[in-house]
Amino acid sequence: RGRSAVPIRLSCGGSGERHSSGKPSLGMQCRCGRPCAIVAVVVSAVMHAAVVTAGRMSTQALHRTLPLPVQHWMRDSGALGVAVDVATLASVGATIPAQPAILTSLVRATREAELSVSYGPLAQHRVDIFHSRTPPGSGEGAAPPVVLFVHGGAWGSGSRLIYRLAGHRLHLDALTEAGCTVAVVGYRRYPRADIPAQVDDIERVVEWAAQRWPRSDVHIVGHSSGAHVSVSAALRRAQRGQAPLCASVVGVAGVYDI
Repeated sequence: RGRSAVPIRLSCGGSGERHSSGKPSLGMQCRCGRPCAIVAVVVSAVMHAAVVTAGRMSTQALHRTLPLPVQHWMRDSGALGVAVDVATLASVGATIPAQPAILTSLVRATREAELSVSYGPLAQHRVDIFHSRTPPGSGEGAAPPVVLFVHGGAWGSGSRLIYRLAGHRLHLDALTEAGCTVAVVGYRRYPRADIPAQVDDIERVVEWAAQRWPRSDVHIVGHSSGAHVSVSAALRRAQRGQAPLCASVVGVAGVYDI
């Protein structure tokens, strides 16, 4: 709004990867040409749906049976965030028997990343970096851009580990076009930090990235609540009359009008 010089792009979220034919991809390919890919996708979808359905039913059961003060305690103590993270990891684990490539990709992403790089004084101030093949600051002319991926999780859940595959995939896609370096950002979650403090963390990591890669354009990609705090960080600097530190902000499936 108004004085913000940072391009802000908002998206409701994609419908899946698309091939050149325009048809959505199921996320895996069968090299042998036999129906095994279809079977694997069906099994994976059923197992994933079962985990998600069980999670929803348990959530609804908690809402019906637990007194409101207990629900608030679960949220404010951080127990709910831990439960959500565990359920998310269980959902991923349920798909591995049908799609073992997920585990291979996670191992590969872990080996290729520079993990737990500090951008601040707290334990949560860490990023996992997937470096461009052309390191920022090398050679002549403009350096490859840097993308900061800010994960979501309803302000109270989510972690760098859960979104490591997303950062790795973004890194691989970017390599084919712009040669980006991708950093998956960790930041404080509720109840350790409220929303203004989370926005502080995003401002801190953008400032850190601008100092680490001074010749590169820094772009922020925020997902869900991560989109909210990312956009808030950009607008806060504009409202203060400060120069923007990032070239653009992309909000994916975010919530903004609260």
